[in-house]
Amino acid sequence: MTDDFFDDLLERHGDEAEFLGALRSYAASWHSDVVPKATSVETLSAPEPVYASVRVPGLEGALDTLWIGARLDPAQPQWLRGSWGEAGYVDDASGEDPVHDLRVSGVRLPAASLARIAATWVEQQLQRTLREGELDDDRRLGGRRRAGRPDARIVRRGGFAIARDGAPHE
Repeated sequence: MTDDFFDDLLERHGDEAEFLGALRSYAASWHSDVVPKATSVETLSAPEPVYASVRVPGLEGALDTLWIGARLDPAQPQWLRGSWGEAGYVDDASGEDPVHDLRVSGVRLPAASLARIAATWVEQQLQRTLREGELDDDRRLGGRRRAGRPDARIVRRGGFAIARDGAPHE
């Protein structure tokens, strides 16, 4: 059920409702171990940007959450951003990772199209193979993500967390 993803305390209207409705629909079809309770929406009031998060199963440490931010207010320049973070959204002050961060600006698209772009980016990030320690705090050195030690234990592969015994969690 799509209503279970990205639960929100506010009643949204217009582009915000369209964006979140489409995002919920896409999330329900992700091939991943993400469950609805691992997703959330920040309860900022309109016309503030909408922020949504996905807690990534199998990760521990400072960076274990995917964040999406979308400014949808028609009176403002529109943008869409996505980044790895923690309890708070990682913005440009934390450094950009041009390879893995999502940045869309300079165009005006329907809210549902932005949701499709955001959902595709999240699913791509969930499908990445991640090694233990790859997303440590110092990952943003000179705009380059640490690759992790080649001998480090794989903690996620193909959208699913890897248990300590080596079997994927589904």
